[in-house]
Amino acid sequence: MTNSIGSRIPSKLGEIFVTGSGTFVDDMAFPGMLHARFVRCPHPHAKIVSIDTSHALSIPGVELVWTWKDLSPYLSSNHFGHDILDEEPLAIDRARYVGDEVAIVLAQDAHTALEASEAVNITYDLLPSVTSVEDALSSTSPLLHPRLDEDPSSSVKGNLLHSFSIKTGDVPAALKSPHVSASGSFKTNRTSPSALEPHGVIASYTPGRELAIHSPNQKPHSMVTNLETIFGFEPGFITWNVPDIGGSFGTKAELLSHEICASALTLATRKPVKIILDRLEELQTGRGRPEEHFNACLTADKNGNFISLTVDMIQNTGAYASYGIHTSETPGLLAACPYLIEHQNISGKVVYTNVVPSGAVRGFGDSQYTFVREQLVDAISRKLNRDPIDLRLQNIATKDQMPVTTATGIKWRNTDLPSCITAVRDSLSLPSTPPSNNKLRGIGLAVSVKRNGKKGANSDFSKATVEVNNKGTVYIYSDVISVGQGTETGLAQITSEILGISQNRIKVITGNTDTIADGHGVGADRGTVFIGSATAKAAENLREKIIKIAS
Repeated sequence: MTNSIGSRIPSKLGEIFVTGSGTFVDDMAFPGMLHARFVRCPHPHAKIVSIDTSHALSIPGVELVWTWKDLSPYLSSNHFGHDILDEEPLAIDRARYVGDEVAIVLAQDAHTALEASEAVNITYDLLPSVTSVEDALSSTSPLLHPRLDEDPSSSVKGNLLHSFSIKTGDVPAALKSPHVSASGSFKTNRTSPSALEPHGVIASYTPGRELAIHSPNQKPHSMVTNLETIFGFEPGFITWNVPDIGGSFGTKAELLSHEICASALTLATRKPVKIILDRLEELQTGRGRPEEHFNACLTADKNGNFISLTVDMIQNTGAYASYGIHTSETPGLLAACPYLIEHQNISGKVVYTNVVPSGAVRGFGDSQYTFVREQLVDAISRKLNRDPIDLRLQNIATKDQMPVTTATGIKWRNTDLPSCITAVRDSLSLPSTPPSNNKLRGIGLAVSVKRNGKKGANSDFSKATVEVNNKGTVYIYSDVISVGQGTETGLAQITSEILGISQNRIKVITGNTDTIADGHGVGADRGTVFIGSATAKAAENLREKIIKIAS
């Protein structure tokens, strides 16, 4: 035993980053590399009438200027997207938000590409825009995706992308008994994480070999599968390499236009192609947390036992679905958590609007539901004249009750939330000196539960390989990329503990889809639980083999 777990140890990657020694995608260069820049729509909703590229093509150093007509011959599918195929790598006939990609310029350097992108002349026919959830649900509003609305196989109806309803117990019957209630309307704003490193990619293709993608994406194996589908490639044609990532917060967890366009451009030119978004582009197009609207009601009996929770939400997902279906409905299963509430009515709608698309920002929708629920809990505590922390503890499962399955089917294992809340309460104290200038000071507490992994049986997995060479160096191959969460250090601790060796003899390898086994990568608080468990099993198997050989 090395006592690695539970000890304060240096991060496996800490020294690399604090000394500025990381290698990010924009640090990388290849011989003959070209640079691309998007031409983006300045309007929220517009039909594309014409695109004049002649001026841009006349600028020295410009290699190509592509519109959709130039890109489409390289693609097997016109549309892509995470939850639904509603996005276009370059707009086909209309742009749907300020920043939507309409054309792309390829040049010998980034400055020339920027200059040429500003020289592309696009004529638009402006369309009425839809910016609010109320407008989106109006029958008189213009449609963002008429193709999907007209498709009988599509679930899209008008600007309504998705609706859902989760019901447990019998809320109307439960409310016939005496109770107190707290209700309200709530709104959460759209946020943009805007990680320190913006989105970027380098794509390179050598005939007779593979298409190599270098991009800071959390889920490289999934990206390879998506890219193969879009281009119609056979499996094995694409290799995805993940360099160091300068932050993500969930925004680098899906395939986007820059990765598709860079791939097509390198196939066309046989030269490496780099696209790096600048900060303005990141703010215009970065996939943040969506705006959501809630009407909700929580009820309890006179003793403070929660009876029912009703939530009706509308998500403004923006111009494209991205993760909108999942970030609205999946957290609805945890709308009442961590409280054991039998009777629930959780419903919601996801609508298209002419604003920047949202995405899988950390929390994956749970943060918004928590914002609503915890305010209602405080309101109930005031009505019952109860301590808000005591009221929470009364309605949360104890460690002795574990495992527990909630009314919506969520399983809890090995959880001791009451002890956590009690420890927090015991550590809380107001400063002894009163606030100055008539300011108020208080302490608030909110409780939330976050699941590990994806929804559904057998829908999530990780695979780990642990090897030792003839010099005694141990290698861990992990599908979970480092985005600052420290998983690689945790894997080294686990392996060190099992094999009884120093962490200095352990190397964690990530980020290359040719050498790393398939897995779901980073997201959903799954890293340590999934790849940690797989690494522990692999290390135990390796230890048994070593002992067998030695004996």
